[in-house]
Amino acid sequence: MPLKNEAVVDRAVCDPGRIDALTQTGLLDTESEECFDRITRLAAKLLAAPVTFIALVDGRRDYYKSFCGFPDELAQKRELPGRTFCHHTIALRQLLRIDDTLEHPVYRDVPTVKSLGIRAYIGAPLTLPDGSIIGSLCAVDFEPRQWNDVQAELLTELAASVAREISLRLFQHEAQQNRLRVEQGLREREEILAHVAHDLRGPLSVLTLGTATLQIPNRVDESAMLLRMQRAGTQMRSLIEHLLEVESFRGGGKALEKHRYAAAQIVETAVDMSHAMAAQKNILLRVDVTPDAGSLMVDYARILRVSTNLISNAIKFSSDGSEIQISAESAGDKVRFAVRDSGCGIDTGDLPRIFERYWQAESADQTGFGLGLGIVKAIVVAHGGSLDVQSRIGAGSTFSFLIPRT
Repeated sequence: MPLKNEAVVDRAVCDPGRIDALTQTGLLDTESEECFDRITRLAAKLLAAPVTFIALVDGRRDYYKSFCGFPDELAQKRELPGRTFCHHTIALRQLLRIDDTLEHPVYRDVPTVKSLGIRAYIGAPLTLPDGSIIGSLCAVDFEPRQWNDVQAELLTELAASVAREISLRLFQHEAQQNRLRVEQGLREREEILAHVAHDLRGPLSVLTLGTATLQIPNRVDESAMLLRMQRAGTQMRSLIEHLLEVESFRGGGKALEKHRYAAAQIVETAVDMSHAMAAQKNILLRVDVTPDAGSLMVDYARILRVSTNLISNAIKFSSDGSEIQISAESAGDKVRFAVRDSGCGIDTGDLPRIFERYWQAESADQTGFGLGLGIVKAIVVAHGGSLDVQSRIGAGSTFSFLIPRT
């Protein structure tokens, strides 16, 4: 039987992927279950072993999901820190059979040889379908003994049964999560239809009334009516474009065309595009780009959309003659962009929902669709970035987003 040195065993036991697979089972620190207890009792009978157990091994301890024949103190704790024979089983990735622990230069130093008096051990790994070994089904004896091939085969089959039970639970959980995602998707589709129907009703009414009115000669200012109809058409087109943009990012259909741009260029262009809107309210747009902001890889057009959206929102909710600060600075391997205003601010209770699609605060101007910040979030997340908002009623708001440099 090949031996594993301490470094090899440590790497196998502490492997992040293995520990993550174990965590995903949700079995750590859970109560005993009859389906597992039956297997440990059966193993004890078939192998004529005084102690059998199912050990789930994380990075710091063995947790015993089931056991038969444990001494009282260990039965109450249901866990054991430090090196155990189960660790060697995980590193070996196959059945480990030890007839006399004291005869092996590596196994004789396993702490449980002295602390529990273990003289014989046999353990079969619990292997999930992806190859992750989350623990083992084991039997021990306090006297040397020869484990025969039939016993080894029986324990291997029982370990496979334990692994199948755990795998089935994982598949059931995944299926349930998929079902919930599908149901959520259907609810969102219904929500989309409801919002589209609601938001299109107004401009459609303008178009319908306008075409009917224009058929009555000398009863209406045709120029004014045509202008209202044009605005209604523009509003409808804008809604559809916003909706398609959000849904495309949500479905993963928008491929980013990333190139390297200076953070200063992004900010300056966004400010230039917003000057006309700011001038209507005599608002000063102040720019502050630190030298360490440097450059980053972005889809330029879409990051500009994020920046101009945040600036236009700040202008919309700021008073005439006020000031808005637009900044960019280094944040390690990311660049932080921020838009700060001194406007009306946002109620604390509304902040958690601020980036939800279609949502608008009751106090907000309801002429929009509630999609702008949803698009901002979709674009930033697609870049691997994150969003933040700090605000208080009457004290203005600061919207910021982090974008990785690469």
